[in-house]
Amino acid sequence: MARPAPSPAEPGGRVDPRILGAVVAAIAVRLPLWMLWPEDGCVADECDYLATARGVAEGRGLLPVHTWVWSPAYPYLLALSERAVGDPFAIRWLQVAVAGATVWLLGRVATRVAGREAGLAAAWIYALHPTLAFFAARIWTETLYGSALVASVLALAWAREGAWPRAILPGALLGVAVLFRGIAVYLLPLFAVASAWPGRGVSPDRTYGWARAGVLMAAALTIVAPWSLHASGRFGGFVVSDTTLGRMMYLGNNTFAPRNFDLGTGRRMRDLDAEEQARGRPSCDRDLPPAAHRSCELRNGLEWIRSHPGQFVARVPLRAADLLNPNSFLTRHARLGRYPGMPEAVVSGLSIAVVLASFTVILGGLAGAWAWTRDPVTGLVVAVSALHVVAVLGLAGLTRYRVPWETLWIVFAAASLARPRHTLATVRRSATATSGCIATLIVVAALMLWHLPTGFRG
Repeated sequence: MARPAPSPAEPGGRVDPRILGAVVAAIAVRLPLWMLWPEDGCVADECDYLATARGVAEGRGLLPVHTWVWSPAYPYLLALSERAVGDPFAIRWLQVAVAGATVWLLGRVATRVAGREAGLAAAWIYALHPTLAFFAARIWTETLYGSALVASVLALAWAREGAWPRAILPGALLGVAVLFRGIAVYLLPLFAVASAWPGRGVSPDRTYGWARAGVLMAAALTIVAPWSLHASGRFGGFVVSDTTLGRMMYLGNNTFAPRNFDLGTGRRMRDLDAEEQARGRPSCDRDLPPAAHRSCELRNGLEWIRSHPGQFVARVPLRAADLLNPNSFLTRHARLGRYPGMPEAVVSGLSIAVVLASFTVILGGLAGAWAWTRDPVTGLVVAVSALHVVAVLGLAGLTRYRVPWETLWIVFAAASLARPRHTLATVRRSATATSGCIATLIVVAALMLWHLPTGFRG
C-alpha cells in the first residue's frame, strides 16, 4: 500500500478534548435500547451464555453447552454480575462504560495514524454507530472483545516507543482478548511480529525488537495458561480458550447451506436443525468430551472440504456477503418487533442509520487502509481484520462476526473522513495502490449490496 506523507500529529500527542463529548454521546445512545424499549429474555447464544454463567454462579464451574465450551471470560463476568447484584443483565452497565472508554482509545489510535481530526472523527463514529451501540445493550461478547483488541493495538504502539518491558501490557491485554474469544489466539504471532518489526517510533536494534516480542508472548501466555491447563484437564483434550471450532465447522461445511441468523438471509435455526437430522452428514458422538468432540468435528469438516472442494469455494462469496451485510442484528430485532412500543418511524430510521454506518466504516475504512497503512501498527490493524475475515470465509458468515474488527476499522474510516484530500492524493501516487483500492472497493461494495434489501422488509 502507498505511503502518505508523515502525519502532522505527534505520536504521543494528547487527544482533542472534544472527544470527551463523544464519550458522553456514546453512553447516552447506548442506554435507550434497553431502558426505553426493554426486550424480554435472551436470544440464541445469549441464552447459552446465561445458562453457562448460572452454573458458574452456583459454584459448578464452567460447564459445556450442548457439545462445546465457551471462552471463560464472559460467562464469569455474567456470573459475577449475578452474584454481585442478582442480575446477569447488569453487565450491560459495564459494557456501556467500556464503550465510553473505547471512544478515548480509538481516538488515541486514530490520532497516531492521521492526526487530531482523525482521532475526533474515530471517537464520534464509534460513539454514534448504531450497531456497536446495540451490542453494548446485549449479552454477547462483541463490545468487550472489540474493546480489548483496540486496547491491545494502542498498547502495542506505546510499547514500541519505549523499553522492552512495556510489551507486558499489550501481551496481557491480548491474553484477556483470548479469554473472551478463542480466535484471538491466532493473533499472537501477528502482534509478536508487529512488536519486533523495525520502523517508525522503535529502536532499529533487531535483538531489542525480538526481546519485546518474547515479552509480549510470555505475558499473553501467562494470562491464558491457567485457564488452558484447567480446561485441558477437565474437557478431555488440549484447550486454549474454547472448543467452538468443531460446531462452526459442522454448521459451515456440511451438505446444507451455512447457517445465518441475520434478517432475511439463510433459514431459521429450527428449520436448519430439522434439516441437519434429515440429510446432514452425521455429527460426532455427543457423549464425547468437548475437546474430543471438537477434534472429531474438525476432522469431519476437513474431510468434507476435501470431498467437496467446488462447493466449498462456491460458498465463499455467500459467506463474504453474509459477513458484509450492511444491515445488522439491530435491524433484525427492530424489524421482528423485539422492541415493544418502538414506533415504525424509529424502526425505519434505525434501519437507514445502520446501513449508512456500515458503508461509511467498511468502504471508508478500505480506502483509508490503502492510504494510511505505512508502519507495523497500521499494518497490524489490517492483519487483525484480515484474519477475522478469513476465518469467517472458511466457516460461516454473520454480521455479528464483523463487529470486533469493524471497531478497529473505524481508525481507517476516520482517517479518510478527516483528511479526504490527503487520502485520495496518497492512493493516486501509486498505480498499484490506485488499482488495488478501486478493485477492492468495487468487490466489497457489490458484496454489501447483496443483502441490502433484507433490512427494509418487515
